[in-house]
Amino acid sequence: MASMTHYDEDYLKQASKLLVHPKHLSFKALKLKKRQRVLDVGCGLGQDVAQMVPQVGKQGRVVGLDCNPAFLDAARQRTATLGKRARFVEGDATDMPFPRESFDACRCERVLQHLAEPQQAIGEMVRVTKPGGRIVILDTDWGTASIDTAASTHVERVLTRVRAERCLANGYAGRMLYRLGKAVGLHSLTVKVVPLVIHQYPLARYLGMLDIAEQAALDHGELSLDEVTAWREELSAADAAGRFFGTIALTLVTGLTP
Repeated sequence: MASMTHYDEDYLKQASKLLVHPKHLSFKALKLKKRQRVLDVGCGLGQDVAQMVPQVGKQGRVVGLDCNPAFLDAARQRTATLGKRARFVEGDATDMPFPRESFDACRCERVLQHLAEPQQAIGEMVRVTKPGGRIVILDTDWGTASIDTAASTHVERVLTRVRAERCLANGYAGRMLYRLGKAVGLHSLTVKVVPLVIHQYPLARYLGMLDIAEQAALDHGELSLDEVTAWREELSAADAAGRFFGTIALTLVTGLTP
């Protein structure tokens, strides 16, 4: 099933602000060295490519791969001063346009949640990375999303499931990473679970795709309009009182290629 979500530049920028700590952990896990060639799968607007360039030095290279030409154009403009140290390529994560063993390390953040065949994408990361190279994958487990609610627990649980199973191609991606890494032969695997906390209801609605999830639940008769209206009113009241609270977990998996 294809993803129902539609990410634009504003969504990616807002998400990046919330994800500063998980991103830092993913960069640290790469253990980059000078002169290395690194691939960022699903590079989006290129912020993370720009972050990694100083770590590989003047002789290193960071390549960003994405399927969205508009994002790649924005990434090239953002990194124009970096010259040939940052390069951007249009392509499919499940069929990458690179020869075997092209990179010393590979990073992938919040991409597999959008792919119906995540194992194939990880397999491609292994293929294009040199033996013993480091693969770092950070992705969301949308099944862990929660919002504190006193009166609408049923609505909250239905929306969590609907979003994970209907609004994304692979909404449980985070919990699958360890198994999928094993399946493609990664070894020395390490796992970290990284919680995110949100106290702003408008931001939670936007980044949490609540409008999309609510409409999907209404369309399939899993929730009534009265239930959704009451849920929205409760969360708005909680936000106004300064007690809105939401969480979600991301999984960070690091492994070495065979």
